[in-house]
Amino acid sequence: MSSNLTASASHKKRSTCCAFLLTHLEQRLIDLLQILDHIEQASVTSHDSTEPIDTKTLAGHMMMQMLGSFAEFERGVHCDRARTLTPEDEADLVRLWKQGIYTMDTLAKIFNIHPSSVKRAIYRVYKPGHSSLK
Repeated sequence: MSSNLTASASHKKRSTCCAFLLTHLEQRLIDLLQILDHIEQASVTSHDSTEPIDTKTLAGHMMMQMLGSFAEFERGVHCDRARTLTPEDEADLVRLWKQGIYTMDTLAKIFNIHPSSVKRAIYRVYKPGHSSLK
């Protein structure tokens, strides 16, 4: 993408890059910053159609980096919540919960998963038709 922008800018074909949700172009902040750097080096302005951010200004450049940081954090949280347990781990988790010694939050820390994943694992055994499983 950046090589096309650079070539277009050098031939004066294009001067603005417009994207829908520019912060979702890449999974990691460093990748987004590299894309923005290529755009800037090509003397092309970037414009996100959902956010009024002018990357030509210092404040706009900082805001784009902050949005990228939040986007990366959000994806990280989603990945943490989406971690799945093996059937053996799930059986161990349910067994430990059934003993009444551990809370759902403690089991989440032990198995390194989100508390809602613990709840779903327990509900799959004890409340198979529960709405949180849909």
